[in-house]
This record gives sequence, C-alpha cells and structure tokens, in this order.
Amino acid sequence: MKRAVRLFFFAFVASLPVFGQTSGEITGEVKDFAGAVVVGTKVTVTNAATSATRETVTTGAGVYSFPAMQPGVYDIKVEHPGFRRSVRNAIELQVQQTARVDFVLEVGQVNESIQVTGSAVMLNTPALQTNFSPASTAFGQQAYLDLATLLVDAGQIPYLQFGEVQWWYFPDDGSGMPFYDAYTTSTFAATYGHAMHVFANSNVSPALYPDEAAFLPALIGAFTSAVMSFVRETFPSAKFEVLYPPDVNDFTLTRVVNLPGASWSPANLDVFKTEKFTYTGARNLNKAKESILLPLSKGFSRGRTAHLVGVHNSSEPWDWERRLAEGKQCESIVLFAFDQLSMIGYRLPLGAGERRSAFQG
Repeated sequence: MKRAVRLFFFAFVASLPVFGQTSGEITGEVKDFAGAVVVGTKVTVTNAATSATRETVTTGAGVYSFPAMQPGVYDIKVEHPGFRRSVRNAIELQVQQTARVDFVLEVGQVNESIQVTGSAVMLNTPALQTNFSPASTAFGQQAYLDLATLLVDAGQIPYLQFGEVQWWYFPDDGSGMPFYDAYTTSTFAATYGHAMHVFANSNVSPALYPDEAAFLPALIGAFTSAVMSFVRETFPSAKFEVLYPPDVNDFTLTRVVNLPGASWSPANLDVFKTEKFTYTGARNLNKAKESILLPLSKGFSRGRTAHLVGVHNSSEPWDWERRLAEGKQCESIVLFAFDQLSMIGYRLPLGAGERRSAFQG
C-alpha cells in the first residue's frame, strides 16, 4: 500500500524527498457526474517538454495508471464516447511521487472539450465549535457544497473534511462548558423535560448525566450527517473524512460528548483522521500511538485511517510519530508545520540527535 505523506506550511505544500528511485506515477479515477465509474475511458498523457505520449484505458473500477514516468510536466487528456473530452494541463510530477489526477466527465460529444487549467486545488474546510443549530447547519451545508463545487470545477472528485467539528473542550472563563446556546438548551429541555446540567469542567463523569451524554454528541452527528446528505444530493461521489483530536478531548466528559460514534462510523465516513499537538509537545509517544490507533477501535480499517502530525521544532518527536503512523499503515500522513520558521535549519532525513522523546512507546 502506498501512503501519502504531506507537509503543510499552512498554504505551502512540499514533498519529502525519497532517494534511490527517479521515476514516478500518474494515476486517477474517472467518474461521471452521478458518481458512477466510467470503464474503458481512453487516457492519454503527454510530456510537455518532449511531446512523448502514452495511452491507456480505465479498468473495471474506473482507474487508470501510468507507472514508471520520468519527472516532468505532463498534460492529460480523457476521452469516452458520450462524454465531452476533458483535458488537464501542467501536471507536475516529482521524483518518486504518485500524482493522483481524477476526472469527472460531463455528458456531450467527444469533440466538445473541457479544459481545466492549473494544478489540483487544496481547500481548507470549516471547523465548528459550540453551535449546531439549524442556522449553523444551513450555513455548513452551503459552505461544504461550495467547496465541493470548486473541486469539481477543478476536475476533482470532492474530498471534504470536517475539521474539528465538536464542542469546545475547555471552560476558559470558569463559567462552565460552552453547551448553552439558546437552541441547545431549549431543544434539550423540550426533549427530556428538564434543564441541561451546567458542567463546570470537562472532568465530570458522563455516567452521572446520561441525558446530556446522549444528546450532545447526537447534535454533532446530526450536523455532519445533514451536511454529507446535502452535498451528496448534488455530488453523489463526494467523500468525507473527520479530523478528531484525542489530546484535547482526553477528559471523561469530552471523550463522550465530542465523539458521535454512530454517525462517525465506517458506514458514513470514508476516512477517520486524528491529530494530537499537545502529545507531540509533551514528547509522549505512548499517547501518540493511542491516537493513531483510535480509528481502528471505531471499526475503520487501516486503509481508512489517517493521521496529522504537528511540526513545531526539532526537539519534538514528530518524525518518530510519522514513522509510527507509517508502521500502522495509515492511508495518509499529514505533516503540519505551524509556520515556515518551524522548518528553518532542518536537513532531511533528520539526524538521530534531533529525534528526541521523553516517552519511547
């Protein structure tokens, strides 16, 4: 299994070098707007510098692949009877990179052409913490649909993330946890016939308050389910993942209210991704390993798990965490640098003296 490792400097993306091989691969999936795979599609790739071409057709799964490609800039043309020709230009292939370029075909004549310029787009997706009312849901539905439309316009199959969609996890001002907007309190009272308990902190046992323990995560699950259903009405092939931080939810209450198990299941999500910046800062690889393995305990296969590693400075064991995630066969591993300064002075691969950790797992 090939796993994607991405290094993020907020909007800047770079690949970690891999030595020993010089070729790469261009691959992707071809579907129609209903989300069905298009079998037997002719795919032509052309080297922009040499004009050398290679051709293939999509498999029964709608997948095409060009292995052993030399690094360079390529144009890709996709043709199938009954659909408009689709063209993607200026796809840059790096050494040892697997460049995924998906296509969504529009019905029309093959002599009609749709040309998508530029590289594949990467989009941030919203985080929502504290309010899951109908107004928030309506806003979220439109926001995610807009993001999905941008991806389709760029020739991509929509892949969207719920980025830390949860209740805020700290009672910052000492007045209590933030579960008390008008919609939440009124809906709870109407459902259970009594006012919701005011939680002073996140260490309260949820077993003492079973109504709240059932109601609060259900609101999150209803929000994400409503967004996914809304987007898939327009784009049935849209994929969704959730980004969940076990570290800031490592309390008896938030472990329950911020993890809607029924809604965030393999039946509803394509990938379950975890992150844990505070464990990285504490140099605790034992907790990092627990975070990486959490999706497995929720029924997700290894190929449907992902992990985000925070990169802050060279004294933190982020590279060990990357290796842990690779060893657990995560579908993808994201290296998130907090800013460009986090990476000043690094030479990759890191020397042993820079890979320090207080807990070696």
